[in-house]
Amino acid sequence: MGSRRHSNTPKKIGYNDTDTFENFASETRGNIIFIIKFLPSLEWIVKKKKDKKKLIFVPVDIFSSKEEIHHKRSIISLFDTIVIHNETIREYLRPYAHAIFNVEHYLKFDIGDKRKYIEKGNILWIGQIEYIPALLETLKDNAFKYPIVALTNIFYFNKKQSETVAEIERRVGHCHITEKDGIIIINGLRLEQWTEKNKIYT
Repeated sequence: MGSRRHSNTPKKIGYNDTDTFENFASETRGNIIFIIKFLPSLEWIVKKKKDKKKLIFVPVDIFSSKEEIHHKRSIISLFDTIVIHNETIREYLRPYAHAIFNVEHYLKFDIGDKRKYIEKGNILWIGQIEYIPALLETLKDNAFKYPIVALTNIFYFNKKQSETVAEIERRVGHCHITEKDGIIIINGLRLEQWTEKNKIYT
């Protein structure tokens, strides 16, 4: 874990001391090492494995294609665990990973603070399509004053439609879908394709 965003002073989390390191040339202490985003060299990993270190890789927005994952398979296969924040990448990592766990990456679509509060308009929700069932479950039990527009990866919806519908029905009890001009409405929730333009405009 790079130390530019973290203190170099060891910290206590539960019963464990945690530490950070600046780069892959730095000393790494501890029995478990988290590598976030950037892959180390094969030589670095082999050395740590010989030292009996447990290695956990968190590929945050680093792979641009399944071909790139395949190209890095020899390195990926050496990690003890892969932690993902997007289920779409799981199927591409599965052939090479010993274990894969999902942790929601809540800052993936962060848009920063607005300088001026807008009194009226839509409520903007931004996130992956797999989180839509949880959103609909929340909306079922909580009324909002203004309509909600969800910006998501609609292009992936068709591939995961059966799974998404089943999860919505499990959480909410029903799933009614209409679609027109690239906009999907599920149980009254408006879904639009996430783009930089939509993000700013909405």
